[in-house]
Amino acid sequence: MKRFCTSVLTLSLVAAMTLVGSAHAKQAGAVIIRNESNFYGFIQPELNAMRADVVKFHLSYDGDWGWPAHFVIPAAHLNSAVNNGARDIIVRTAETRINKDQINHFIQGMRFWDTGERLVDWIYNNRNRVHVWIEVGNEPDLAGADPWVHRWHLLDVANNIIPQWTWLWTMHWIASAPARADGYADVFYHANHEGSVQSKYESIGTHEYGDYDFNMAVTNKALGVLPAGKVIWITEAGINHNYDWGHKCRLYRSAIWNNPDSRIRGWTFFLLAQDPYWNTCPNGDGSCLRYGIDTYYNSANPIPGRPCATELYYR
Repeated sequence: MKRFCTSVLTLSLVAAMTLVGSAHAKQAGAVIIRNESNFYGFIQPELNAMRADVVKFHLSYDGDWGWPAHFVIPAAHLNSAVNNGARDIIVRTAETRINKDQINHFIQGMRFWDTGERLVDWIYNNRNRVHVWIEVGNEPDLAGADPWVHRWHLLDVANNIIPQWTWLWTMHWIASAPARADGYADVFYHANHEGSVQSKYESIGTHEYGDYDFNMAVTNKALGVLPAGKVIWITEAGINHNYDWGHKCRLYRSAIWNNPDSRIRGWTFFLLAQDPYWNTCPNGDGSCLRYGIDTYYNSANPIPGRPCATELYYR
C-alpha cells in the first residue's frame, strides 16, 4: 500500500528462518516505514508485547531521487529490534528504482546516518545474530511500472547482483509481487528462456487486503507458480473495515490459523502509527484507521490494552 508520511509504524506478522529454533509456527513483528520519534517509548514496547522476532524496515523510497547517501531509519532501531528478540530483519528498497545499479547502491553505497555502516556492513557485523531479507520493489503495478521492464530488472538483479553475495549466508532476497492477481501478475510470473522471478528469488513478498476479510487471491496466485524450496512472505495485510479492534484483531489471528501452508512464512499487518495523518486521514473521517492495528486515536493516547498485540502474542 503506497503512503507518504513522516512517522509510520506498520505491525506485521512474518515467519523467519531463524538462527535459533522456535516453537512457534508463525512469528510476529513490525514494518517500520520512517524514523519513528518515539521508537523506544512506544514502538519497541509494542514489539515486545507481540514477542516480535522479525521486523521489517522501509529504508528507501522512490521519493529519494538521485543517489541518496543515507537511509531514512537509523541502525540503532534495527539493533534494538535484534537485541529484543528479532532473528530476521526485512529491509525494503524503493518501489520501482530497482535496476541493478540502484540496488547495488542500496546495499553498498547508502549508509546508516548514525553508524556510517553500509547495509552489507550491518548484515556482516550481525551475521551471527540475525538473517536479513532484502525486499526488492513494492507493488509495481500500483506504482505504475511497466510489467515487462520491471520483470526484466528483477531478473537482471538476480543474475548480476545476488550471486555476488552468496558467500554472506545471512543475506536473502525477496521479490515484491504485484498488489493484484491480474494480467500484470501473469507477466510478473512469466517463465521463458530467461527464467522466472519466482525461480531466481528465495521468496515472493505478497500483500493481502480485503474489505471484510482476506481473500488470499494474491498469495494463492504466487503459491500456484512457486517452485519447490521457495517461500512466500505476506509483507503487508489489512482489512478495510471499521470493525472494533477486538474483532479485527481476532480476524488477523484467524487468518494465520486458516492458512497453515508451510510455504507461507508469515504475515504483515498494516498499520500502527503515531503520525496524526494516520488517525484522521486528509478528509478527517478517520478511514485510515480501518487498516489499523493498535493505532493511536490521537498522538497521546494509544488504544487501551493493545488488543492486536495481545491476539498476535497467542498466535
